[in-house]
Amino acid sequence: MTQDRLAIHGGPKAVNFREPQHRWPAPDAADEEAVLGVLRRGELSYHRRSGEVEALEQAFASLVGTRHAISTHSGTGALTAGYEALGLSPGAGVMVPAYTHLATAFSMLPAGLAPQLCDVEAETGNVDPADAEARLTSRTEAIAVTHQYGHSADMEKLCALARRRNLRVIEDCSHAHGATRHGRHVGGDGDVAVFSLQAHKAVWGGEGGVLLTNSDRIAEQVCLRGHFRERREFTSPELADYAESGLGHKSRLHPMAAALARVQLEKLPHVMAARRANHSHLAKRVAGLQGIRLPKTAPGIDRGGYFQFVLFYDSAALDDLPLDVFLAALRAEGCAEIRSGAIVRPLQSYAVLQRRDPRILAQDREMAPMGPRPLYRPGDFPVAEKFSATTLLMPAFTAPSGPLIDSYVAAMEKVINGRRLLLSERPDLHG
Repeated sequence: MTQDRLAIHGGPKAVNFREPQHRWPAPDAADEEAVLGVLRRGELSYHRRSGEVEALEQAFASLVGTRHAISTHSGTGALTAGYEALGLSPGAGVMVPAYTHLATAFSMLPAGLAPQLCDVEAETGNVDPADAEARLTSRTEAIAVTHQYGHSADMEKLCALARRRNLRVIEDCSHAHGATRHGRHVGGDGDVAVFSLQAHKAVWGGEGGVLLTNSDRIAEQVCLRGHFRERREFTSPELADYAESGLGHKSRLHPMAAALARVQLEKLPHVMAARRANHSHLAKRVAGLQGIRLPKTAPGIDRGGYFQFVLFYDSAALDDLPLDVFLAALRAEGCAEIRSGAIVRPLQSYAVLQRRDPRILAQDREMAPMGPRPLYRPGDFPVAEKFSATTLLMPAFTAPSGPLIDSYVAAMEKVINGRRLLLSERPDLHG
């Protein structure tokens, strides 16, 4: 009987692994040698495209199959450069899923563009093509696509929509290193694709980003926004006069970060295989578990590096046990590496999209030709809000983690079985 008592009530923990139970990134000797190599060669800054930066860019372009790859100091910086390089009209709208990292939308604001939100698919958290189309307006000139948690968005429908409505497409692939759709790597369908190299990603450099494109014109424009002087090989004759000075930005990737990211690209197949095996193990263990399930992966989709493992939580199936109560009990059981999906807030919940403020945005001080940018409020995108509020996030465990996953699932089962006592302690939950 004591064995079944929840840890939050003084019983034994279901998870007895030392913390931290997950470590990522996990640098090894190859990473150390890459950094030391940069130091020994004295390559702390590059002029022109050379060394580790060139090697990383070539590797990314080869992996995805694009003509150009341009590294930047961050994924957010790559997004900003990409939005500016698309050549959209001042104040133009860019359709963005309401459930995505805030940088997908907010990085367009310095370019004077207006985020236009749409809802997402209930199963993937990706752009809902039908909802996006229904919300298009005369100001919409582009659509931003995210591949949430490594699951490719429906690029066939989205690219068809873009062709019908003459929209540019920018792909945020920050969760999707190595992910494929029907055998093709994500990042090659849009006008621009961006990968983050931030430390939590499957391919990491600590900080950094890579922008991919098949367009010579876009590549030139991106280089003018952060790679002045060093990237003259991308500059066409009509832009030659601007190549040396650039346009006031500097967004080069540090050679050490480039070296680290290049090594991670080499390791990516191993990382993907390990995470795929762990995800498969998790799927088998939670199958049939009351109130918990994994999102479905569509046929032909490989989630690549995953970024994180997602689980759906069904409170109604557990006598309306709130997610926060469930999580508190799991943490007491020793589940240190699990958190609420609400950490990813739908974009309509942020102040910058709820009000205009001329103190911080030039486009709010000056009337844009297309009128003021749209504003939103909670409740506007119910599917995005539900996805945020009813999911659990776990690390995309990379090391062999079967016993740890087993103990996490055992903790879930223990809390589920003991939920009635948890509910009895909260009379407010019963009206």
